[in-house]
Amino acid sequence: MSMSQATAVALTGFTLLSNTFGVAATTAPSAIHPHEKVNAASIEELVSKAHNPGQLIVRFDTSHRSKANASLQSILSQTRGSLRWESQLVPGLMVLEIQESVTKGLQAARGRDEGVLYSHPSYLLQTTGNSEPMWDELWGLKNTGQDVECNGVWKSGTPGIDVRAEEAWDMQPDANGVVVAVIDSGVDVNHDELMDIVWTNHDEDPSNGIDDDNNGYVDDIHGWNFRNNQADSIPMDHGTHTAGTVAATGTNNTGIAGVAPGAAIMPAQFIGAETGTSTDAMEAIEYVVLNGARISNNSWGGGGYHSGLYDVMQAAGTNFDHLFVFAAGNDGGACGYPAAFDLDCIISVAALQPDGALASFSNRGAGVDLAAPGWGIVSSVPGNQYVSFNGTSMASPHVAGVAALLLARSNGTATASEMKHAILSSVRLLNNLSSTTETGGMLDAAAAITAFDAGPGETDVYGLLQHSGSRPQNMSTIFEPNGSDWSMCSEHGVATLPIPSGGDDLNLQDDTSAWVELDWDFDYAGHTYSSVQVHSNGCVTFTNAPWANENPSVENFSSAPRIAPMYTDLDPSTAGSVRVTRRSDRIAFSWIAVPAYSAWDNQPQNTMQLELFQDGRIRMTWLDVPAFDSQAAMTGLGGHAIQDRMVALESEDDCDHADPPDNSCSSDVDGDGAVGVTDLIHVLESWGSCE
Repeated sequence: MSMSQATAVALTGFTLLSNTFGVAATTAPSAIHPHEKVNAASIEELVSKAHNPGQLIVRFDTSHRSKANASLQSILSQTRGSLRWESQLVPGLMVLEIQESVTKGLQAARGRDEGVLYSHPSYLLQTTGNSEPMWDELWGLKNTGQDVECNGVWKSGTPGIDVRAEEAWDMQPDANGVVVAVIDSGVDVNHDELMDIVWTNHDEDPSNGIDDDNNGYVDDIHGWNFRNNQADSIPMDHGTHTAGTVAATGTNNTGIAGVAPGAAIMPAQFIGAETGTSTDAMEAIEYVVLNGARISNNSWGGGGYHSGLYDVMQAAGTNFDHLFVFAAGNDGGACGYPAAFDLDCIISVAALQPDGALASFSNRGAGVDLAAPGWGIVSSVPGNQYVSFNGTSMASPHVAGVAALLLARSNGTATASEMKHAILSSVRLLNNLSSTTETGGMLDAAAAITAFDAGPGETDVYGLLQHSGSRPQNMSTIFEPNGSDWSMCSEHGVATLPIPSGGDDLNLQDDTSAWVELDWDFDYAGHTYSSVQVHSNGCVTFTNAPWANENPSVENFSSAPRIAPMYTDLDPSTAGSVRVTRRSDRIAFSWIAVPAYSAWDNQPQNTMQLELFQDGRIRMTWLDVPAFDSQAAMTGLGGHAIQDRMVALESEDDCDHADPPDNSCSSDVDGDGAVGVTDLIHVLESWGSCE
């Protein structure tokens, strides 16, 4: 409702309050509730964060109607207050305009134990962007390795560190018919990139000054300005910028393209030049939800723990299936509120640089779901201009745009849970994100569409396939991807490694590893990787996985996507070596005469090899691995999921003389730069024939 309506309600003997309590007694919150955090805080703690000095947020207990009414009247009397706003989604949640201090208002509310569930200030919120201007390219959509400058700092992009927008558009070219709310500062609805896609309330006549659709807002043709309580959004940089990243027109031969071309932007301004209040944020959320927006971008945060805001967001997610995409925050610390609320309807987003590193300013850790481009992001600003900003504010709208593509792909039927699952289950895993985000990865629009099409529980992520037979010796096994499973064959009587033990020595020591760049992207466990971590302890992983000083177990194995000829405690510091050799169609990792770790000398030595083929095949070869019998060891491969499937590799069908290296008798097998008799001998010893 508008300010004038709220005041009128307060002067009519609390009529609306009584009506609300009368219908909502069955939806009172449970006794154990997250808002106990607010109630446990002292008044001094609550008022220590920046807040509006003239407002108090109170939620009254709908299960005690008479006591709630008495509490409201008492608080208004003690604070010389009036009703500013009442939630339509959360029973009993109100904002009071008060003339006394917020401290006195909290004291009055806390003195009404049975009628009040919680009370707290209306905290000040701010955007989570950094407005230092620059001009450059849209590396977040297509990273070709271009150099990106921000505030005098240059960063070289890494090709492929982008959201794969072009591949996504090949599958889903637009988000026509989807409404994305931009809850932010003002959006320039007349910008060339936005004027054709701004949401329009067709139930409202802009010329008559009447609330035609009876939604409480007069002439809200293109959303509402909750900060100033007026129909017109005040064009501002931040809101216009985030709106452009979500859905800027991509076919007007000028400027930029948004992630979700064709999506309608519903402006809901509640932030001014610097801050907004949680009161206005709650009202903005209710407005966009009640007017049909299924997705909102929220590039803002701050203040204390907003119980009222939590309740409004929970109601929007539960009752209207709304998906909130939130910026994680820009102070380099833990995820901030509201992004950190433990609600299933939230996706929290960190900021990624063009080189693939997490931006230093980005919040991280528990509660941060994934990362998206958020450094040097070019988008629209008022006056048909374009500038580049930094911030998790810039990362969040990339994710909101992908959600819009998914909703459009389902013709508006996808649930918030389905959209969230597709986005989070399909991230591109990056080593530096494994400990800084919940998923360990960055947004991948094309993979999200593929995951969405597959449906929940059917994404291409493998569980653990583990060798259960006897010690593998003088044999090779080829694993060929077959959907979410593997086709396997084995070769026996192998006398030499397929790729001789030349190549580069990684100089690994006990319990160490080294990252090795691949010459091509390798698809594994539903993701695409450009590098692997090679471990002294008989395996490679695709994300960071330092050796745990424990015996190998299913849980340890599955701590990262892993391929292990023999995952056990080996020590190349005493003898042998771990080497890498490159071929045109594969890369080989070899453990040559590496002994098991022991305090005693003369441990038996282990020789084995792992090949990753460009076409996705994997081959493990074992000449002799005595450690398999003498200590805890695991052989197998798998992704993050712990689904242990046991297979006796020696019992698999024969490979029928799988193709020799490069499928040719004239291959430079030993990598000495020339093809000779030694190369042919190696091929014939390993494969018996060649072409």
